Amino acid sequence: MTHIEQQQNSSSTMQTPEKNAPKNLVPRSKAILMSYCIMFAVALIFSIGAQFAIPLYETVFSSFGADLPWLTSIVVDYRKWLLMMPIYMSVIVIFFMVQSRVTTEMNHAFKIIFFADLLTFIGIIATVVMAMYLPLFKMGAVS
Repeated sequence: MTHIEQQQNSSSTMQTPEKNAPKNLVPRSKAILMSYCIMFAVALIFSIGAQFAIPLYETVFSSFGADLPWLTSIVVDYRKWLLMMPIYMSVIVIFFMVQSRVTTEMNHAFKIIFFADLLTFIGIIATVVMAMYLPLFKMGAVS
């Protein structure tokens, strides 16, 4: 075999990096990424809004002179922790954006994590809203 034939054979057997990649790699799901971006924006707005709204509720409740329910006290005392939600979600969004191609198993894991985060986020919002209304229900029951 001549030198030219060897080069032709070697160039035809060379594969592009995409062909060397594992076969179960798929493009990352843009729907999940966009959902996380939307959820991040909502979490950011909610957590910043809570930092301004909760102290206002606290002054109103203290003016009534009634003891706060335990759930309301927890939310008032630990409202700064609500700022962790957008930070946590931004870490996931950044990690997800870095991954251009993921395995199908990883894509399923991202979906499971997204729905778990979504349910947790909805639960936190519901808990905070309920905690802010509990003193009103307590005062209404006393009267």
